[in-house]
Amino acid sequence: MGGLPAEVTRFVGRRRELADVTRLLGSARLVTLTGVGGVGKTRLALRAAHQVQRNFPDGVRLVELSTLREPELLRHAVAHALRTQDRMPCVPLGMPAEHLADLDMLLVLDTCEHLVDACAELAESLLQAAPGLRILATSREPLNAAGEQVYPVAPLPVPGEDAGDLDDFDSVRLFLDRAKAADPSFALTPENRRAVARVCAGLEGIPLALELAAARLRVLSAAELGERLGDRFQLLGSRGRAGPSRHRTLRAAVGWSHELCDPDERLLWARLSVFVGTFDLTAVRKVCADERLPAAGMLDLVAALVDKSVVTCERRPDGSRLRMLETLREYGAEWLRALGEEGAVRRRHRDHYLQVAQEAERRWFGPEQEDWLRRLRREHHNLRAALESGLAAGEARTVQRMATALHLLWATCGLVPEGRLWLERALELDGAPPESRLEALTAAGFLAVLQGDREGAARRSAEAEELAAGLDGPWAAERIAYLRGLAAVCEGRADEAVGLLRGSLERCTGLRGPEALFSVQVRLSLAIAHVLRGEPAEAVGHCRIARRVCQEHGDRTLLAYALVIRAWAELASGAVERAAACLRQVMRQRRTDPDRASLGLAVELSAWVAAERGEQRRGAVLLGAAHRLWGTFGLAGLRNAMAAEHARYERRIHDALGGSAFRAAHQEGAGLSPRQIVECALDDSPDRGIDRGDSTGASGPPAAAQAPSDRLTPRERQVAALVAEGLSNRQIAERLAVAKRTVDTHVEHILAKLDFTSRTQIAAWFARHQPARDG
Repeated sequence: MGGLPAEVTRFVGRRRELADVTRLLGSARLVTLTGVGGVGKTRLALRAAHQVQRNFPDGVRLVELSTLREPELLRHAVAHALRTQDRMPCVPLGMPAEHLADLDMLLVLDTCEHLVDACAELAESLLQAAPGLRILATSREPLNAAGEQVYPVAPLPVPGEDAGDLDDFDSVRLFLDRAKAADPSFALTPENRRAVARVCAGLEGIPLALELAAARLRVLSAAELGERLGDRFQLLGSRGRAGPSRHRTLRAAVGWSHELCDPDERLLWARLSVFVGTFDLTAVRKVCADERLPAAGMLDLVAALVDKSVVTCERRPDGSRLRMLETLREYGAEWLRALGEEGAVRRRHRDHYLQVAQEAERRWFGPEQEDWLRRLRREHHNLRAALESGLAAGEARTVQRMATALHLLWATCGLVPEGRLWLERALELDGAPPESRLEALTAAGFLAVLQGDREGAARRSAEAEELAAGLDGPWAAERIAYLRGLAAVCEGRADEAVGLLRGSLERCTGLRGPEALFSVQVRLSLAIAHVLRGEPAEAVGHCRIARRVCQEHGDRTLLAYALVIRAWAELASGAVERAAACLRQVMRQRRTDPDRASLGLAVELSAWVAAERGEQRRGAVLLGAAHRLWGTFGLAGLRNAMAAEHARYERRIHDALGGSAFRAAHQEGAGLSPRQIVECALDDSPDRGIDRGDSTGASGPPAAAQAPSDRLTPRERQVAALVAEGLSNRQIAERLAVAKRTVDTHVEHILAKLDFTSRTQIAAWFARHQPARDG
């Protein structure tokens, strides 16, 4: 989920529709494209989003909902796409307004029809929270949400019997484009012209049907294709099928393509329907192969379905991924149920992804960690599907084991609320062995601590302790002690935390292999407790040992935490430059690693270092950047542990700069992208003249004059240019297709950042500086 995907095939036609949708996005805040399956709603939405993305400084986010089956997951999916995480797993469907209020973003919600009510509620709450947010949705039916503008997507125009130039019809152009992909020698000729027109008209211009038919030109001529389609639809009509014509047409085209597959291809089509999102050939062999479909022949069968456009292949730098369009997946699922195989194939799907999760857990603490992170992200949709089917089947052990194995993935990737949801639901099932339940309880308690849910963490810790009393497992007591100690750290009870964690550490010191991960977690939590207790030397010692263990095992995630916590301890002891050196190492690592939680901690501490150096403005910028990052992973528990020091440094920087300058700098940091945040934090040379000048009172030109346009975000520069043209805020809002309130906010930020008091000053500044910048 997130940014827009690259187009795999050429986009054909739809010029009028594209113009209509982009125009509607300029006037309506919620636009829903409706139409039958296969009519091209998603493709049109993505192309329109590509065309208008330059109008949204905060970007375009895509949320693919076809893989979700439960409304409870909708909020988590959207939160992850927006990179905004809620503190708790059970809050209402709205998102926190503080994270969305200043966004100028387009959100694409794709395939909403099975979650219509939840999507409508969510859209309304998001649009109320964020005046600059716009939503483009696709659905087979309207959302019926407040302010919704519905745009029906019709099939492509088709030629009649007396049509002149067939190239004038988008349906023909699409068919020819896909036909040439299937057979490069294919061309429109006087001999096949009538047959092509017949195919396009018979398929009623439905893009998916046209693409399926075009794929058959590898083995059929256009005339044979037209004749067989005609026979198929005549048979369909004689059976008296009910329902709208276009629904029947699409079903007939899919069914005809299904009939033209050989028996093994049809069986694989049905079995592939258990996958959601993308999947790889290894998973296909594990889930779909048996004595009827041997694994050795699976590659050829998959290739045959790719040739027939039933399956698409997406080639990526890290390997090929397979995907089936939702309409074709639904058709295959019907056949799987009819064959009586659904239960068995879904069980194999669950077993495979349980193995994937457990293998990731075993190999997490080591040099392959980044590879596993990427793989688990790719498999996220299928991991969800496996958990869902396991819950539906009541397989308590499978669901609890899988959810537990994935808890570090969720903690690292900013999916803590979703991970907590799965663990809590898994714990509702009865019948799992006590060992599996104990693991799930401690994992759920761990995520609750990270979220700052004190009551939830205490409840799960108490239940785990009660269950562990009857077990002989060697690590149960240590894990519960660690959980209680971590909770005490996050709640500021440093003395209690040290007592709990010291005992746990004594019993797990010397662990090797994957188990060493636990000893590092305990040691780092203990280091934080020592910092809070005013014992930075002890904290530095624990961090050094943790770092050495991480390096020995090739781990990078906990290594970053070891460096960050050591920086905190060094700063507490007055060693500002040693703290800065630790943070620089983290920043360089975070240029490539995806873990935003440790990045947020590092940026927060970089702000404190800047304050200690007297770089107060830079400190305010970094505090703003940290504020943005904290909102992207929702680890309130960690932030609580730093709350007192954060408040102290924030007051110090605010008092040094003054309210207006502090707010402007803080807002500047909040507007930076993660890459920009890393570069800003790395630019920490202690002789930065601009910041030291600001903080020490040295003479020199004001910050706005030294780096005028760099202090503004791209959207603010755009607004400044329109102010210079003499436009009012309302006129600017109409020009940019945003709310007037959003423009008002931008103008206020520009005035604060440049230390101006009037729009006339903005216009004069723009006239002086922008031409030189553009030149």
